Amino acid sequence: MRQIFIILMVLTTTYCSTSFADSEQMKQTLAQIAEQLEAIRPLINQAQQEQSANPRVKIHFNRWIDANGVTHAGLSDDIKSIQHAVIAAINKTPVDPRTIKPLNSDFVDSSNTQNVTSGTNQISQDSTTNLADD
Repeated sequence: MRQIFIILMVLTTTYCSTSFADSEQMKQTLAQIAEQLEAIRPLINQAQQEQSANPRVKIHFNRWIDANGVTHAGLSDDIKSIQHAVIAAINKTPVDPRTIKPLNSDFVDSSNTQNVTSGTNQISQDSTTNLADD
């Protein structure tokens, strides 16, 4: 059991403290972590067989239900989850950044602004005239 804990701590420390230069190097390191997690399984099985029937401290190797009826993952389940997450990270395709097309025209044009203003005044004058005719 102590060996498993030490291996997990070393893997976690190595993974977190290493600065990855590129994604290929990271994928190789993640593949090594996945292999180490697979290598831990026989040790977990061996430790499960060696655990006595009534240990002072019980290690839950498989899924278990507590006194309140809540299901918890065991050690094997946790290792599988970590391994699946590492494999998913390895197989994840990188997302290419989108290229934004530049705008073709300028939406703020000083000549258009003057025309719009004069057009608005003209509409106001026309509507005033129409009201006077009624």
